[in-house]
Amino acid sequence: MAITSQISLRGFFTGLLSGSRSIAPGDQGTSDAPSQVTQVILQSGANTIIVPSKARGVIIVFDNAATSIKTLKGITGDTGIEIGINGWVVLPFDSTPPASFVITSNALDTVLTEITFF
Repeated sequence: MAITSQISLRGFFTGLLSGSRSIAPGDQGTSDAPSQVTQVILQSGANTIIVPSKARGVIIVFDNAATSIKTLKGITGDTGIEIGINGWVVLPFDSTPPASFVITSNALDTVLTEITFF
């Protein structure tokens, strides 16, 4: 039996000049998901993450106790984008996912980062 995944994002903003606003973009998922969760301690420098061929996206969760500055990159040497020290990131992929991506850390992150592919 194939593994299915369904990822939902729901949010609610209050205190806006116009009142409040909810967000609920369409769900992401697949009826043939990879069964892969990776836990890594990010090393100082480039950390290459291999993407399973069936992945439709990834959820990256940084531990609340993490302290290093992280940059998400397509390849080593790419400028990338600095992302949160803690918290989480969700990236959807096209029907053909990238072979890998890189998380560069400015120092050893001594707590686990969890990477779940869906």
